[in-house]
Amino acid sequence: MIKKWSTKGTTDALELSIVPAVLASSCCLTIPSLALIGFSFGETSQLFDPWIMRVAGTCILVASLVIYFYMKGIRNMQQIRDSQKIIIAVSAQTLFFAILIYIISLTIITPLLCSITGLNTCTL
Repeated sequence: MIKKWSTKGTTDALELSIVPAVLASSCCLTIPSLALIGFSFGETSQLFDPWIMRVAGTCILVASLVIYFYMKGIRNMQQIRDSQKIIIAVSAQTLFFAILIYIISLTIITPLLCSITGLNTCTL
């Protein structure tokens, strides 16, 4: 039995997209954040390749959508076919919010942290 869908689908999509988007942008946020809290090696250390973090963020996004739909009661192919429009809408909203948060963190937050810390190696 499919649980009743709430009218807060946009809020759910936003909540689902926050963690994966921050994880995907953490490759660029790590260096100025470490320097901001006082780690002197923050400017020279690159822990992960940016593409690894982007792929990890995408995998977390897909996993969070699968878990979300499973918790809503969509567990087999018939339920997926019955709720196809809702699945597409929530997935599209979640992807939109994840990309928006990713772009905001790379174009606004990272340069702001770089200007506060005075780092010259803040690149995308």
